[in-house]
Amino acid sequence: MSDVAHYEGQRYWGPFGQSQVDALLPHIALEPTHRATDLGCGRAEVLLQLVERFGVSATGIDQSAAALAIAEREATARGLRERVQLVEVDAADATIPPSELIVWIGGPLLSAPTDEGTTESTLQVLRAALRPPRHLLLGLGFWNAPPPNEYLEATGLPADALPSRAELDALLARQTPLQVRHVANSTAEDWAAFELPILERWEARLAAEPSDALRATVERKRRFTAAQQRWRDVMGFGLFLLTDSMGH
Repeated sequence: MSDVAHYEGQRYWGPFGQSQVDALLPHIALEPTHRATDLGCGRAEVLLQLVERFGVSATGIDQSAAALAIAEREATARGLRERVQLVEVDAADATIPPSELIVWIGGPLLSAPTDEGTTESTLQVLRAALRPPRHLLLGLGFWNAPPPNEYLEATGLPADALPSRAELDALLARQTPLQVRHVANSTAEDWAAFELPILERWEARLAAEPSDALRATVERKRRFTAAQQRWRDVMGFGLFLLTDSMGH
């Protein structure tokens, strides 16, 4: 399924909700002359809320034309279209406009001159595109606890798919001059509200279009979701707001 079909009806395309976004916004300081850029923006809900709250100009970058069509409809309906530029390109190949705030929530990994395709190289690229007062809003997954072998087998994830929370905190602590100002962690309810509707849509598609290939895909989705629910405290996700320590 396309991203749009995969996440149909969901306001956020990640395991977080309005409460996490609302908790972050008071820690952001932007002026109407500033720009916010979202790489891998999807339907751009977070970006649009930043425009609504701060009156900034915004750039949303995503390779999905269907996702950007939703973003355009939303921006128009909310009277924000003149302040929002939407760019259809893989974020990994995009030129990031100089911005006071950059959003990267589960976006593609970016390559830097000193590193290629890691979270650390991605942060290096994002930091380079920031200008004062420098805000970086990240959505990152991590292991809350070492994943058991049974979990890894059920999900198909390798043990090194994510950093531990301690490893992630250490990585973020190295992002000078940025420092972590606020973290909004996802709850079990956030995960369920994100994952269970996705499985339901796959089940509905299988019922409407039965085939061996689709049945195999849905079975993998079932195993993944069941493992996620059984070992709910293994995988974590959070929204991390980093700001310029020199400017606050």
